[in-house]
Amino acid sequence: MRSRYVRQIKLEKLRGVEIGQKTYTVTLHNGRFRFFEPYREHTDARIASDGMRVPDPKADRISTGIPDLDTITGGLKYGSCNVLEIDHGVGKRYYQILTALASNALKNGRGVFILPSIGYQLSKRDIFVPTNVVVSSPEGEDPVAWGEGLREKWDELRERTGRPILNIIGLDSIEFAFGYKAVLNLVNLMISNWKETNDINVLVVKSGQESMNMAVHTADAYLLVNELNGGLSLYGIIPRTEPYYMLLEDRNRIRLTPIV
Repeated sequence: MRSRYVRQIKLEKLRGVEIGQKTYTVTLHNGRFRFFEPYREHTDARIASDGMRVPDPKADRISTGIPDLDTITGGLKYGSCNVLEIDHGVGKRYYQILTALASNALKNGRGVFILPSIGYQLSKRDIFVPTNVVVSSPEGEDPVAWGEGLREKWDELRERTGRPILNIIGLDSIEFAFGYKAVLNLVNLMISNWKETNDINVLVVKSGQESMNMAVHTADAYLLVNELNGGLSLYGIIPRTEPYYMLLEDRNRIRLTPIV
């Protein structure tokens, strides 16, 4: 947990009852003892039209689509670079964070550009506002030419909506396609463009990938999702926060509960 502390309970023996899982994460939040079941695996990455629209918290920030996360972070700043690190063992369960973010941005009238991380599945039929969403992947052999094409797609999407756009970028896809050195050059291009346009940007990195260390130094906000006793924990590295347990409720709504 990178120096974070959590409560857990370990079951050594239960009379007459089979122990399906020996260790559970627990919390005393609001003075109430509570344990958490393992977080369900979800492969659905659909950007949904249902659910409540979450308003932006401030004029210069956008909502993450998760009210509890907005309270923790204050929302995502215009022109900011926000890093979401996915630790080993999380699998595809982090998808709901990104789809909540993208769905809410669309509901608030923004364009969304998605460069999927490796393994992230999102088809056009899953997007309810196709004209305001662009899904792209690294292609070709020249990363510089591809990067210029990327900038054109951002400009077109921004002109379509008349406001800063949300970019969700899987750095592992770029690193796999072009290599680490190309990632450095492309991220420099991206950051300079974002500062000029006020676009809001989320870089998705996987623990252990080479470009992760570079991402740390570019981050205005840095969040980490890791596996914890069969469930998922989220906490901030920049700014530093204590761990929160992720709960997926009805209609794919996410709630974050402090582990205290």
